[in-house]
Amino acid sequence: MATYQDIKGLRVKYLSADPANSVVGEVWYNSTTATLRSLLPSASWASGGALATAREGLAGFGIQTAAIAAGGESPVGGLLDSTEQYDGSSWTVKTGLNNARRAIAGAGVVTAGVVFGGFHPSPKDETELWDGSSWTNSGAMNTGRASMAGAGISTSALAAGGQPGVLDNVEAFNGSTWTAKTAMNTARVGPSGAGTTNTAVLVWGGYTSSPPTVISTATESWNGTSWTTTPATLNTATYSAGGAGTQAAALAFGGDAAPGKTNVTEVYDGSSWTTSPATLATARGLASAGIQTAALGFGGPAPGGSTLTEEYSVGTSAQTLTTS
Repeated sequence: MATYQDIKGLRVKYLSADPANSVVGEVWYNSTTATLRSLLPSASWASGGALATAREGLAGFGIQTAAIAAGGESPVGGLLDSTEQYDGSSWTVKTGLNNARRAIAGAGVVTAGVVFGGFHPSPKDETELWDGSSWTNSGAMNTGRASMAGAGISTSALAAGGQPGVLDNVEAFNGSTWTAKTAMNTARVGPSGAGTTNTAVLVWGGYTSSPPTVISTATESWNGTSWTTTPATLNTATYSAGGAGTQAAALAFGGDAAPGKTNVTEVYDGSSWTTSPATLATARGLASAGIQTAALGFGGPAPGGSTLTEEYSVGTSAQTLTTS
């Protein structure tokens, strides 16, 4: 069997305390704790600033330190048009949507985004563009729908699945118009998506029938022309979950599961899903923004709707290695 010295060309250090300037993957023996230790990647969720308006069924887009929350529903105030912007610590109220609605999807960055579809009260085909300060109505979707996956940017977005019924419909947005594309292999409501362009998107989860609610673990990859059902399946079947990242490096978190809601986080590396030890503080379906290593989850159902914001980050920490 190869030793650490064979692999790294170094002996394991014998130290009385963890070193202050170790590098990822370095291994040492801590004589004080009598443990073998290493500096390894670590992930965690932390509380962020609360939304000004409690809500669920909202759209989200952007990055962890610059995100937009738009629309949704409050059991107290009904359908919402309110928009808020996150700066990494707090939310600021911005110009509201032209059309209040819930179960909408979004894509883009904090200065150039798009939201589409939703209920108010029936499924709608409406699209609105965000320029960093206000919303402008844009081209309608071919199929009015809600509870779909959204991914991409404001000039290259994709909408997949949704309701009424259980849809497999897919449409691509070019900044002004929507074009119908090849349908997904699995029709689903409430799937999640990741991707930075409408020609490279990953979609997963969602439910395929209700009642009873049958939740999917299937993952599909879109190349701009066709869908491929990947061998990768979620470890926890969810719908209305948060999604962040790209087609090859995605993050799934929270959502509705069977039974109840989940706080599970899963990491996709381009070939498989791995359950992370990091979990949301509050299990719920929620809106999302960000990338795989720096994501944002916000809102969600709660008595009166949720104002909760949680931030996911990947760093490093010294950890004890187990031996057998």
